[in-house]
Amino acid sequence: MKNMMEYLSTKAYVETVELTMRIINEYPIYGSEAQKRVAEIYREYFLKNGWDCIVDEYSYKDIQSIDYVRKVWEYDPFYGDYPSKLKYNVYAVLDSHRPGKTFILNGHFDIDIIDKADLNRSYVKAKIVEDNRLLGRGSTDMLSGLNSLASIHNLLGGIEWSGKIIFTAVVDEEIGGNGTIRACQYLSEHGYLDDVYECIIAEPSNNLKCNESMGFLPFNIAITSKVVHMNAQTQMDASEKLRNIMNSFAMLKKYDGININIGQLSGGTDPSLPIDELTVRGVCSVRSNITLDRLKELLLKNVSDAKITFVPLQIEPYRNTMFPKGYLFPSACDAPIFGRYNIPTIIWGPGSLEQAHTENEYIDLDEVRQYIIELHQYLYNHLGTHST
Repeated sequence: MKNMMEYLSTKAYVETVELTMRIINEYPIYGSEAQKRVAEIYREYFLKNGWDCIVDEYSYKDIQSIDYVRKVWEYDPFYGDYPSKLKYNVYAVLDSHRPGKTFILNGHFDIDIIDKADLNRSYVKAKIVEDNRLLGRGSTDMLSGLNSLASIHNLLGGIEWSGKIIFTAVVDEEIGGNGTIRACQYLSEHGYLDDVYECIIAEPSNNLKCNESMGFLPFNIAITSKVVHMNAQTQMDASEKLRNIMNSFAMLKKYDGININIGQLSGGTDPSLPIDELTVRGVCSVRSNITLDRLKELLLKNVSDAKITFVPLQIEPYRNTMFPKGYLFPSACDAPIFGRYNIPTIIWGPGSLEQAHTENEYIDLDEVRQYIIELHQYLYNHLGTHST
């Protein structure tokens, strides 16, 4: 049996690398025709390997009634055309036709944009370089993990197994997660989420099984003050109010799990005049011990001299209590979307977040191989019975 598992894992590894390199070269960033081409690549791949598969073409209007949908254009005007863009998800099902556990294998194939002024600046053709590293945008985040999941038919074709595998490859994870929101909507409407044992999201976690992910709360602060001559100023100007807010934020950071980042500041018209209006844009991340509602209360309490608003691109923190011995995935991801459907989810994939969103992104292929071996063993323990 050990030799059989090694053979099946090796076969899956070869497929994973080939498929990952092909998709890297398509460069499926936001709004590109490449996303549609990649969806078709997946559809052909799954049909060839015995899965049932569809490409789900949809737009924002199909999900706009969902109360936690993410309005990315309110976070970044670059995505102002988002509501009119067509999107392409891929759903594939491999059914043993024997009663057993149902697993969802999830990931995204959209690649983040590094330079919005020059969309092609960071394009790198996929290639394997020294130390067995696969170079290319998306190699770590998260095409290698996603395609490791996609190649699972190599294991299941070599064993007798029970249950069902549902694969979802989505877009828009890099800009909020609407792709998985749509996937869950579609699968729920078609009866696929009724009895799911577990979901695996193959985000780059250094091959650690994570049962917790961070929340994401973007905010805007508008600070105003009356402007007079700089030497006649008696009341706090906007910059002084900002200083007080920052001091309060420093105290908030002492809460376990709260991180606050100020990313943009704008305001002022003349170096010799106190600032009358100051706009602050930032993001809070939080662990699962604090809800977003509680975080909002804390922020509102500490911004008493200004107006704070919260951008509708909010991602809840998540913790899988059914898997109590996992690690923290130190970022937001799509796990809480599955959590809304009471689907226990683990974040588990090859690669490191340190490589994600970098111009010279790469992944260690030895780590990909090891991940596939461990993934196969994990699913075999849950689904397998006897080798054929």
